[in-house]
Amino acid sequence: MHNMRHLVDSLQAFATGDHQRRVKLNTGDEMRLIGDHFNTMADEIEGLIEANHQDLLHQKRLNSQLQLAGRVFDAAHEGISVTDIYGTILQVNPAFCEITGYVSDELVGKTHAALQAERVDAPDPVVLRRTLEQTGEWHGEIWNRKKDGSDYAVMMSISALRDDDDQVRQYVCLLTDITESKVYQERLEQQAHHDALTGLPNRILLSDRIQQAVVRARRTGEVIGVVGLDLDGFKTVNDGHGHDAGDHLLIEIGKRLQASVRTNDTVARLGGDEFVLILADVTGQEDCERTLARVLAHIALPVRLVSGQVARVSGSIGYTLFPEDDAAPDTLLRHADLAMYVAKQSGKNRFTRFDVRQDQRQRGNATVLNRMEKGLLRGEFELYVQPKVNSLNGGVIGAEALIRWNHPVRGLIPPGEFLPLISDKPSLCLAFDAWVLQEGVRILQAWQQVGLDVPLSLNMSSHQLQQQDFGQKIADALAAAPDLKPDRLEIEIIESAALDDLQRVVQLIAQCQAIGVRFALDDFGTGYSTLTYLKQMSVDTLKIDSSFVRDMEDDANSMAIVQGIIALADAFKCDVVAEGVETWSQAHSLLERGCHHIQGYVVARPMPAQAMVTWVGQFKCPVMTEVKV
Repeated sequence: MHNMRHLVDSLQAFATGDHQRRVKLNTGDEMRLIGDHFNTMADEIEGLIEANHQDLLHQKRLNSQLQLAGRVFDAAHEGISVTDIYGTILQVNPAFCEITGYVSDELVGKTHAALQAERVDAPDPVVLRRTLEQTGEWHGEIWNRKKDGSDYAVMMSISALRDDDDQVRQYVCLLTDITESKVYQERLEQQAHHDALTGLPNRILLSDRIQQAVVRARRTGEVIGVVGLDLDGFKTVNDGHGHDAGDHLLIEIGKRLQASVRTNDTVARLGGDEFVLILADVTGQEDCERTLARVLAHIALPVRLVSGQVARVSGSIGYTLFPEDDAAPDTLLRHADLAMYVAKQSGKNRFTRFDVRQDQRQRGNATVLNRMEKGLLRGEFELYVQPKVNSLNGGVIGAEALIRWNHPVRGLIPPGEFLPLISDKPSLCLAFDAWVLQEGVRILQAWQQVGLDVPLSLNMSSHQLQQQDFGQKIADALAAAPDLKPDRLEIEIIESAALDDLQRVVQLIAQCQAIGVRFALDDFGTGYSTLTYLKQMSVDTLKIDSSFVRDMEDDANSMAIVQGIIALADAFKCDVVAEGVETWSQAHSLLERGCHHIQGYVVARPMPAQAMVTWVGQFKCPVMTEVKV
């Protein structure tokens, strides 16, 4: 009875919730078997109850997590959308609706592509889809369009949602509105890459545009025109009407330039009244020049200023074509600028094409100029001398110094090959003038020491005549050689140089003549000879240019000029020397007309200065008889 009572009590306790109750019966009959079954059943029931309890806890946790996710989804500041594997929107949160301007019902069923704005920088949908398929995610910036039509920028992140079998079931997309920062960034980029006055691309953006154009042209074979433009008359408007009027004019010209070219061309302002055009994919010179003619016509139209006054300007344009001018972008701009300068020097309101061959010559000249400057410092130059004689008695009356270049590679180079290159280089001309003066005085001293007492003529550049201290330079050179007679030094100047500043030259001649130095007017008759300025200059010698001497026996006009110069020299009490005398027949004709002093190959070719002493001792002039006509 005791075992039965214990079994009944255990059953009642278990039924009321004591699931850990078990029975232990000390009997060997069927009662014990019943107790064992009870215990087995109790274990199983307790396990089921515990498992059910755990399931309930897990479900509770899941529900809690789903509620939290829902609250996060609804409360998130980022826009969140869930799409199917084809990109169709299934669900969006309130922030997504706020960003896009649509309500949820209007978005569900659409795709993100339908929300995008039409911009050139939009991501390629094929690339985006391929990235998602390969990596399961994509990140980037996109410009979208709101329901009201306004554009906005977002940072978008897309991630794949996978099931237990690792298969993509959905995509979740997060949007962050970055419109304000993008607008600010674009404003900064606009300021950094565009001209503040006209809004046109500036030098920085132009550099990028021309590099892109050259790269594209190399790939496609197209031709591009690089154009430099400068306004003619802008300074007059700016100074006469004020800077505000000048700014108004520049803005208007910028608009006209943009209207004159195609949309894929570039118009840039470099500053001041300088503009650059990049003409994309022109067919060649004719096509480019049609555009430039249109540009000039638009620029030349009158501009009405804010004051109501009308201003007119024109344009000087230089251009070059790539790839015929196969140069780097910066060099193309320089070439266009050089051509523009030529257009301006040629009369303005025109366009000029850059000459590649001429540039090659100029670059070659620049190399020679640099080499000349170094050669002067290294002592590579030498003064040769060409004697002058009196054809009546055969006496040597002097010599002219002529520069030669003892080039270490090319040998002896005559002046005609290098002196023209420095004619427009004042500093280099003055350096050579200083050397010629110093070397000329040294030669006169050397001659004097060996008993040769003849004058030496030195040629000076036109730039030297513009120096206020040239007279002092002559005086200082002679002071360094006190034993030298000043009248043994003669300065030759060309007629055209004397006319550049006649009064200065007149003063210079008088200053030098006061200390005994003589002056000769070279190439007389080739310029704008007038009796008035010849009288003012009061030179000591007139030199008849070789071109007249060469032709005088065959050309009546040349003979008349020669006779006229001889007569002028006689009237003004000047010596007269004929240059370029090549035959004794010419010498005799000159002698007959009263010119005794000659210089040229018939007498002697230019020679090293030290050879002059020996030559003087050996020279014999043919006996001539002067015949007055």
